[in-house]
Formats: sequence, C-alpha cells, structure tokens
Amino acid sequence: MPGGIIITGEYGSGKSFLANYIGSKHFALNNFFVIQPPFAGTITEHQLDNIVQRAFETNLPAETAFSQLPEGSAVLWEDIELWWRRVENGDALLKRIFSLYHQYKYRLLFIFTMGEDSFGIVKKLFPLERMFLANIRIAPFHAEELRDLIGLRSKAAGLEVDNYKGERLGSWKQARYFNKLFMHSNGNVNAALHAWASWIDDFEDNRLFIRPRGQNDITIIEELPKDWLFLLSILALHKRISRRHLFEMLAGTIPEKAEMLNAMKSAGLISEGRSNVFEINPYIYIPIRLRLKQLKLL
Repeated sequence: MPGGIIITGEYGSGKSFLANYIGSKHFALNNFFVIQPPFAGTITEHQLDNIVQRAFETNLPAETAFSQLPEGSAVLWEDIELWWRRVENGDALLKRIFSLYHQYKYRLLFIFTMGEDSFGIVKKLFPLERMFLANIRIAPFHAEELRDLIGLRSKAAGLEVDNYKGERLGSWKQARYFNKLFMHSNGNVNAALHAWASWIDDFEDNRLFIRPRGQNDITIIEELPKDWLFLLSILALHKRISRRHLFEMLAGTIPEKAEMLNAMKSAGLISEGRSNVFEINPYIYIPIRLRLKQLKLL
C-alpha cells in the first residue's frame, strides 16, 4: 500500500529492527530500499543526493531517482533526526525529504524511523501526526518480554545461562534477575542488552555465568552543570553529532568547549566514537534522558 508510516521510540528501542522487518517481510529484495544517514548526521544538500544515489544505485539527482523506482516499492528512511539540527535553517533537509515523500507517496511506501524526543520537537515544524497512514510508537518492554528476548538470543547462539555460583538459574531467581534488569533499563531493549552483557561473569563450554551488578549511583546526574545538561540534550535529540558541529552549537571559546567534552568523557557521561563523533554513554542513557525530561530540556 503506498503512503507513509513513521516509527518512533527511544534510542535503542527497536525502531530499526521493526522497520526492516516490515520491509523485508512484505517486499521483495529488489523492491525494498534503505536510506541510511551519515553516521554523525548532516544538514548538507549534496550529502543527501550522494546517499540517495548510493541507496538506489544511480547517478540521478534525488528527485529524479525516486521517479525511477518500481511502483509499489518501499523506501525505508532511517533515523531522520540525523538529517536535522536544532539550529537556524536546520530543517532544510527535512523539508526536502518530506517534499519527496509528498511527491511520491501515491506510488511508493515510505517508512521513517525517528527518536520520540526529536519527534516531539519536529512535529511543531511539520504536521507529522497528520502526514502518515500510521504513527507506530515502540513502547518499553516488560520484564517478561526482556527475559524472552534475551533467552531467544542466547538459544540462537547455542548458549545456556546459569547463575554465577554454578547453580541452575531457576524460574524464581530468573524472575528476580529480569525484574532488576527492567528497573535498570526502564524496558529499553538496548539498555537492557548492555546491562546483561555487563553481568556476564564467566563463559565455559557454551555456558554463560551471570552475576547481576548493583545499579550505578546516578545521583550525580541531578547535580550536573547547566552547560553539561544542555550538551546532553543536544545529543539526546540528535543521537550522534560530530565535535565540529557540537562546537558550532555550544557557547564559549574552543578551549572551554574542548575542556567540557573531555570532562564529560572522563565522567562517563558521553563516549567518543570514530571520526570525533559523540553520543550519550548507552549504559546510562535511560537515567540521563529521564533527568532531561524532568528538567523539560526534552
């Protein structure tokens, strides 16, 4: 069915998995196209054209390339918050993306994924709640669902899970462990998987031995300086952003900005990946996000 679907949720909630599942289940491989944003995002016109051309294996401009897709195809546009920045004229690429959507939605199915915090801001600029056939919000998982998810992943890898003392992980203890995992992750799949991985105490003969860790003391989050909180809100909205673009959005001198980034890295609040790209530390993303929402910074 032509038209558009937008899938929203927290970072790490499973938006991309669901979007790819819909596309691969209902469309042939040669009729399902995926447009991935640059790792650190962009608001540069020529990058949009280059990425669309790579996704469609063509040299045509984006507007023409869409017209060449077979009618009834599906286009997955991942993480559209990475095509936007909360700066002056930072929505120019979103205008172009949504213009393409309106131009071709009668012959193609568009699937967009977007972080729900970014969605809350961008819907004030575009009528997102009325633009699509469906808005699918991925809710947090329950403790039982996290147990089933992790159990399936372990079985698929041929692994058994036992208590760290060498005891069998019985149903009662298993329920306690996954309730603790739920409390740590607030039902966020990515946060739960990170926490679960940190609980692995040993591995022997295809058996994982689990030792639950105590929750990190995150009370410091309530005492962070305002400029640190502002930087964290940028990363929460934009998922990932380069050092150069962060510097453009922050006040202060370059040495002051660099010192703040280094201090926040040392504190374990943010991590720096390839090509000087920053994101919130996934192990503590959930409590940071909750704090930013309490302060109405998201």
